Amino acid sequence: AEQKILYTKETKHYCNNNLCFTRDFVKFFEKKIATLSSKPKKCRIKPKLDYIVISGNPKLKIEDLSAAFEFKKIIIDSSNSRWKSEKWKTECADLKINCYSVLESGAYVEEI
Repeated sequence: AEQKILYTKETKHYCNNNLCFTRDFVKFFEKKIATLSSKPKKCRIKPKLDYIVISGNPKLKIEDLSAAFEFKKIIIDSSNSRWKSEKWKTECADLKINCYSVLESGAYVEEI
């Protein structure tokens, strides 16, 4: 199979028929994903996403994400501390938001 390098330090974005990405956003087929490592800024219009991946132990509350985006699920990746992951899981449960912790459950797999 042919391999192609899609991302380098100089790459600001990439797009083809089924995959588009910038530094913090990915669109793969019809799935839209944001990776957040800091508190999001509020926009007048909330972007619609399928997934938000929280990465790098940012100082944020789940309600910050709800205020900034429309989304279906939060994925807490394994780069976050266990106590922050537990805190966010509790916040998600309180707000009735679908949440997945990679630390607790292993790699997140989604069939497309």
